[in-house]
Amino acid sequence: MSFNKGLIALALSAMAFSSMSMAAETYGKSTGTVDFTGNIVNTPCAITTANQSLKVDMGNIRASDFAAGVGTADSHADRQFVIVLSDCTVLADPIKATVTFGGLRAKGDKALATGTGDDVSGQPTAQGVGIQIVDQASGTDLAMATASTAVPITNTEMQLFYGAHYVSVGDVKPGVANGHATFSVAYN
Repeated sequence: MSFNKGLIALALSAMAFSSMSMAAETYGKSTGTVDFTGNIVNTPCAITTANQSLKVDMGNIRASDFAAGVGTADSHADRQFVIVLSDCTVLADPIKATVTFGGLRAKGDKALATGTGDDVSGQPTAQGVGIQIVDQASGTDLAMATASTAVPITNTEMQLFYGAHYVSVGDVKPGVANGHATFSVAYN
C-alpha cells in the first residue's frame, strides 16, 4: 500500500508539472547579425588621428584677383597643410612614401573641383574656380589621382608638406568655393 501511495504521489506530481509546463507560454526568439570590419595592414607608418580629417581655410579671395582667363589668383600664397605620419619603421634602405589625392576634378583641369565640400549655408557656389594642391617637397602642382614625389621614411615621425591655392578654370563668379579631397599614402 505504501508503494501504491508513493506511485500515486509520483503520478500526481508529474501531472502537476506537465500542466505547469503547458500553462507557461513559449516565446519566439529574435535574431540579428553583427558585422565586424577592419583590416590587418602592413604599413610602415600610421596617419595620426588628427590628420585623418584635415581642414584648410582657403580664406576670402576676390573674384577680380583672378587674371582674365585661366590661372592662379594674383599674389595669393599657398595655404599650407601637413600630413603627419607617425610610428614609422626606419630601415637602413628607407621605404619611400607617396601621397595621392582624390576627388572630382575641376572642369578640364587637374585641380580639385569646388562646390564639393561641406556647405549648408545656402549660398551660391563659386563658378570657374578649382583648388590646386601643391607638393611642397618638389614645388609641383599635383593632379588628382597622381602620386606626389616619393619621400624616404628616415624618422619615426614624418611631416609631409603640401599647399593649396585657388585657380581659375574659366570665367570666375563669386560664391562658396569649398572642395573635398581624399588622400592615401602608398609605400614602396
